[in-house]
Amino acid sequence: MRLVTAIPFALLSLIPPALADGPSFDCDKAAAPAEHLICADSELVRLDGLMGETYNARRTSLPDAQRKALLDQQRDWLKTRLTRCGIPTQGGEPNEQQHWAWASCLADRSRERRAGRGVNEP
Repeated sequence: MRLVTAIPFALLSLIPPALADGPSFDCDKAAAPAEHLICADSELVRLDGLMGETYNARRTSLPDAQRKALLDQQRDWLKTRLTRCGIPTQGGEPNEQQHWAWASCLADRSRERRAGRGVNEP
């Protein structure tokens, strides 16, 4: 009887992980401080992956005319989150102090965005 109940759980390990298990970009090509930060933090990896999935699902559901507006809005949000978190657009990997300060801020901004709050909110 135990073997029968164990089989379904064993099969679960064969299912590939969800797309949100990785960031929305290739960490091997990370260049900006925010990219390095995301790749070094499992929660930020998860949130960035979810953000990428949400963005792509939304983009594919829109007519062509509205896709550009969504892209522009996403680009604005990406710039705004860096400004709000005090993260420079250029440079290398953040030091430990920067990591902890910036990671918390990026996570908060990502959660806000996924909750549907606007780009220009304070």
